Amino acid sequence: MRLFVAVRPTEQARTALARALRRPADPRWHVTLAFLGEQPAPEPFDLTAATAGHQGFSLRVEGGGTFHGSVLFAGLAGDTEALQHLAEDVRAACRDAGALIEDRPFHPHLTLARGKGLRVAPALREHRGPDWPVTEVELVRSVLGRRARHEVLARFPLAARPGEVAG
Repeated sequence: MRLFVAVRPTEQARTALARALRRPADPRWHVTLAFLGEQPAPEPFDLTAATAGHQGFSLRVEGGGTFHGSVLFAGLAGDTEALQHLAEDVRAACRDAGALIEDRPFHPHLTLARGKGLRVAPALREHRGPDWPVTEVELVRSVLGRRARHEVLARFPLAARPGEVAG
């Protein structure tokens, strides 16, 4: 089973981005913290300890670009330092559980499309979406096909920020 760990923008954030791009919002849009690839089962990936030490934080979709002309992405702003630390802890927990994770730097982004010769529309470069709260991490199964399907297998909450109630 093909697995990854991610945080997902709220529907409001996805809708704002979709409006800017003049295309439908995709509920599969997410920020990958760790790609686990093919795994025999999801059970070893209990990320409770890795996420419990992190308080919730806020992000927003802002700007965008391409990686090598073949991946169109939306950029992220807000508390990207908290996102970086969360990704490091999630990756370490997955490695401790036996996952082989690519050893490349974490670049926070939201992938919008893959293909050859992709260009960045001015609307994406100029986009600044609403802030959205990051309150949990998802363990997701990706089922490949003509249109990939994502199934959330588990959710791991982050600690509530001071003055908030954990949800």
